[in-house]
Formats: sequence, C-alpha cells, structure tokens
Amino acid sequence: RTIDLFKSKNKTFDIIGIIVGVTILLVYRDILTIATMRKLIAPLILVGCGFYLVFKDAFGGKIKDEINRLNRNRGYFPNKGAAFSSENIRYDNQIFEGIDLSAAFGSVNCDLRNAVIQHDVVINANATFGSIDIYVPQYVKVVVKSTSIFGGVSDKTTPAADANAPKVYINSVCLFGGVDVK
Repeated sequence: RTIDLFKSKNKTFDIIGIIVGVTILLVYRDILTIATMRKLIAPLILVGCGFYLVFKDAFGGKIKDEINRLNRNRGYFPNKGAAFSSENIRYDNQIFEGIDLSAAFGSVNCDLRNAVIQHDVVINANATFGSIDIYVPQYVKVVVKSTSIFGGVSDKTTPAADANAPKVYINSVCLFGGVDVK
C-alpha cells in the first residue's frame, strides 16, 4: 500500500502527524525536554497559521486545477506588460481567448467590455509594485485565485445571472501591487 503522503492531494494532516511523531521521538530520546516543547508550541502554531493565510491559494484546489487545465490547453496568449510606464489594451468585437498581463512599477488597463468571450478563459496577472485594471463584460462570471504579499485583488463585478455564463479566471500574483477587476 502506498503512503498517503505521496498520493493524496491534501497532505496537511499527514504532515502534522509526521511533526507530532518526530517531536515525541525527540522528547523520548532526551534531545528536547517537555519544558522546551511547551515554550515552542504556541509560536509554531502562530507561524503555521501565518504561512497558511499567506499561501493558502498557492496550494491546490479546484480553481487552481481548472486554471492549470485552461493554461495547458490554450493556444497563443498575448503577453502585455508595463515597466515604469502604462499600457492600455482594448478588445473591441474581437474573440478573447486569454492574456498574460504584468505590471512592474507601472500600470496596465485591459478593457474586455466589448470583447467576445465564448468559453472559460484565463487572465494571468502579475503586479509587482504596480497595478492592473481589468474591465470585464457584465455577462461573465469572475473567479479569482490570488497569491498576494502586501497587495491584493479587488473584484468589483456583479455576479452574472446566467448559470451557464463563461467564466473569466483571474490568476494573479501581487507583490506590493494590486489587481482591480471591474
């Protein structure tokens, strides 16, 4: 039988079990004392909770799996960016298949309000000390997956009424920057 640590997607409880087992072994072998362990428990729990809050979107999930599937099956994605400048992108009555956006010490505006979105698409947005504004049509659903450190993603759209509406996945990394979806 294969160990669940290597075959399961959610490894949280397996890793916790290994940490508890190693800790008990170290106390049993007199490498650590129980008094030392009592002093370390609270800080380790706080650090673990902090890592979870910061990196929770980076680990698995249905949204990440769907974004990875769409990125693998995509054709050519234009790559638009701005470094120490600004970039304006408009899709007027054009079929939109996805795009890679990056802003480093600059800003990018991507206007998709008049674009033709026929199926689920991905926008990979990376904002490093910059901002990215994405304007989407009202008939689409927006799904956000973000890994943010001192930045974030703001979804200001209203949910689409149609249950079968195409989804626009915003896959973003924000480092001292932000992505606004309007």
